[in-house]
Amino acid sequence: MFTKEEQRQLLAIARKAIAQHFSGNNEDLYGGSTPAMKQQCGAFVTLHKKGALRGCIGFIKGLMPLDETISELALKAAIDDPRFPSLKEAELAQVDIEISVLSPFEKI
Repeated sequence: MFTKEEQRQLLAIARKAIAQHFSGNNEDLYGGSTPAMKQQCGAFVTLHKKGALRGCIGFIKGLMPLDETISELALKAAIDDPRFPSLKEAELAQVDIEISVLSPFEKI
């Protein structure tokens, strides 16, 4: 569904969204987005630190373009997952980010 470059870009968007929370920098996250990254898809962003779950938030249904969804979910997984304390800036380098994009709903 997504090229390797689009996958890399989505991961970069997720990491930059979290980093911007700490730095206050408002750099454009979506400048290189492709039409595939602008689809409305459900998605989940999962954070792992040293192999352990550190946060996970998702939307079942696409509510906005995927690139925007990924940035919002990454930040929510980092600071709003009620199961974990908010991620600290020093932890970000130790966090692996996993993105799961859901296919559109199909009537069955």
